Amino acid sequence: MVLPGMNEAEAIEVADAIRDACHNTKVRVPTGEDVSFRTSIGIAVLHDQNEDRTRLLQRADEALYAAKDGGRDRYMVAPLDTEADAA
Repeated sequence: MVLPGMNEAEAIEVADAIRDACHNTKVRVPTGEDVSFRTSIGIAVLHDQNEDRTRLLQRADEALYAAKDGGRDRYMVAPLDTEADAA
């Protein structure tokens, strides 16, 4: 999901709202059981307008997998891109 013009704090608010909505939505499966969903979200904020958009998406993806590895049902914010800073 791309959230143009949002800073990190605003993106975190959106991530929390999505996570809460998924968690609080119950779906009845064919067995009759009600299940809720868990979601993991990776957030990467564009701090440098010159950052390669492909790298931005890669950082978001890395944050997503860090969220999953950290226990799921959470969000993680990608650190600033030190790889781009070193270039």
